Amino acid sequence: AEMAGDGIELNGLTALEAALYAAGRTDLLAGLASGFYDSSADYWRLMSDGSLVQDKDGWLRDENDNFILDKDGNKIGSDGQETGLLNILFSKQTDGSYKNPGKAYNDFNLLEKIISSEIMEKSGISYCYEDEAKSGIYNRMWNKDGKALDMNLVMGYAGDSVATAVFARYYDSTVDALYAKSHKLDADIANTQQVTNAASNRFNTLYDVKRSFYDSIGAFFESENTKITGDYGKEIQDPTKNPKDYYKNYNNLHYGIDIIRWLGSDDLYLGISGKILQNDWNPAEGWTVQSNYGYNFEDSYISTGIYGEYGHLAKKSDLQVNKYYNANDKVGLFGNTGNKSTGAHLHYSIYTQNSYYSDSTMRIVLGKNYQMGSMYNGSWRTVYDPTKLYERYKK
Repeated sequence: AEMAGDGIELNGLTALEAALYAAGRTDLLAGLASGFYDSSADYWRLMSDGSLVQDKDGWLRDENDNFILDKDGNKIGSDGQETGLLNILFSKQTDGSYKNPGKAYNDFNLLEKIISSEIMEKSGISYCYEDEAKSGIYNRMWNKDGKALDMNLVMGYAGDSVATAVFARYYDSTVDALYAKSHKLDADIANTQQVTNAASNRFNTLYDVKRSFYDSIGAFFESENTKITGDYGKEIQDPTKNPKDYYKNYNNLHYGIDIIRWLGSDDLYLGISGKILQNDWNPAEGWTVQSNYGYNFEDSYISTGIYGEYGHLAKKSDLQVNKYYNANDKVGLFGNTGNKSTGAHLHYSIYTQNSYYSDSTMRIVLGKNYQMGSMYNGSWRTVYDPTKLYERYKK
C-alpha cells in the first residue's frame, strides 16, 4: 500500500498509479489511464452538512437543485460525473473563479485523476468495465449509486483546492463551535469536523472571516430610546405586559417584532452583513428591505441561508438589490408606511426559505433554543423570534 497526504492509505490500482507517478513513469501512467478512466455521465449535490452526494450530473448543485455559482456567476463542475468532481476538487483558479463550462477530463493531470477515482472508490461508489475483452479492462464506468463522498478524504486530498462553497459549508459548524467556545456562548453546536493538514490554512482564514462577521453584528439604530411595542406601532399602554408578549405569535400572522422610536426619524442599520434580496413596496409593510445574511470568503459570497426583513421604512431604501453591505450600513429611517402600520416603528423579522440554513449560525445569533414557526407569503417560510437578537445588540 502507498500513503498519501494526512496518512490516507492507497490500495490496489490506485496504489500502483501513485507509485508510478512518484517514480516519474508518466509513460506507463498514460497508458494505464487510457485503459481505466472514463469521463461519462456523473453528478454532484452539496448537502446541508457540507457533504457531496452523487445526483444528476457533473455540475455542483444545492439540495433544491439550484446551481451553485462562483464569484463571477459561473457554474462549477462539468458534464460527466468524474469530470465534474475533478472540476469541483481541482479547477479553482487563483482569482477564485472556475473555468466555464468546466475543464475537460483530459485537462487534468494524472495525479488529480488518481485522487478523484480513489475518493469515489473509497466512498463506496461502485463501477464496472465497459469492455473486459480488451486487455481485461478498458474503461471504468461509475455507477450512479447516490452515495455521499467521504469528505475527510476530500479534505485530506483537496482541502487546499476544493470549491469555496463546498469548503465553507463543510467547515461551517466547526468554525462556529470554536467561535462559541472562545466567546463563552452556550450554543451547543454539533456536527464538527476534523481539519485536515491540506485544509488547515484555508480553515484558519475561514475562521477569521466568520469571526469578523459575528463581531460586526451591531445595533440596528443609534438611539437607546427604542423598545419593543405592539399593535403595529402603538405604544404599549399596559405596564404589566411583558415586552416579549409583543413578539406576535404565529396565529395572528405577524411573524416578527415591532420596535418603536418616538421621533420616527432615527437611522436604521442592517445590523448583520449580507446581500440585499429585495427593496420595494409592500402594501402591508410599506417600504421594505429583505437581506440575505452572509459574508465574503475567498472573493465568494457565502450565504448563511438566514434572512432579515425590515418593514415600514419612511421611504425607499438606497440599498441596491444583489449588492453586499456591511452590518453598519444604513437601511433607512423609521417610518409609518404600509396599511398595517399605526405609528412610526420598524417591523423586523428573521426567516429562512425552507432550504439550507446554518443551524450553528442561528444558535450563535439567537441562542441554542431559538423558536420557529411557519408562514405562507407566496411561498412557505420558517420564521424565528428575533427578540434575543434585539435585546443583545440594542444600544
